[in-house]
Amino acid sequence: MTQTKTKSRRSQADRIAESDSKMIQAAVKLIASKGPRDMTLADVGALAGYSGGLVSHRFGSKSGLLVAVADRIVDLFVSNVLPKSDVQTGSIAELFDFLAAYARQVEKQSDLLVALYRLMTQSYGALPELQPTFERINHELMGMVSQALKNAIETGEVRADIDPEMEAVAFIAELRGLALLWFVGPKPVSMKAFVAYRQDKLKHGWGCARG
Repeated sequence: MTQTKTKSRRSQADRIAESDSKMIQAAVKLIASKGPRDMTLADVGALAGYSGGLVSHRFGSKSGLLVAVADRIVDLFVSNVLPKSDVQTGSIAELFDFLAAYARQVEKQSDLLVALYRLMTQSYGALPELQPTFERINHELMGMVSQALKNAIETGEVRADIDPEMEAVAFIAELRGLALLWFVGPKPVSMKAFVAYRQDKLKHGWGCARG
């Protein structure tokens, strides 16, 4: 009997996790298509296959749902994009792979990335409760780039007089600007050509050792 109760509780927890995930996925699609301001809990519920009341019950409010969505987007972005570019090894080639991976995500204009930027732009305006989430991803991204450059300096792959922290800020700022330019328009160049051009310029700017 104990095993039956445990199984029942686990099944209920699984159902809750599944419904929460569907609601967050629905919110991501709506934020990407119409923006967070015009999204309603009823819209989210309808798209996810639940009532707006259930969405409110789970997340407390629209603000609570947006915070959960922002956290989830960041987690998905970190888990889906960053592991493809293990720049902690100190390889500049891996750092350039990350640049290319990020650019591909921008070019696709996936719901995930569009929603990320729509929420990010609101985090220093109408939705300040989202700011800690985006501070976290900015910290992780800049720390990742800075550490890769420090490692590369130690191995002699790049010249020793560059400032890893400053270069990390510039690197991430360029990615942020690229995404906003691409989403707002016009789309000025081939993304593949842009990535190749920037990789070459960064190699020269960082004084990357020639293999």
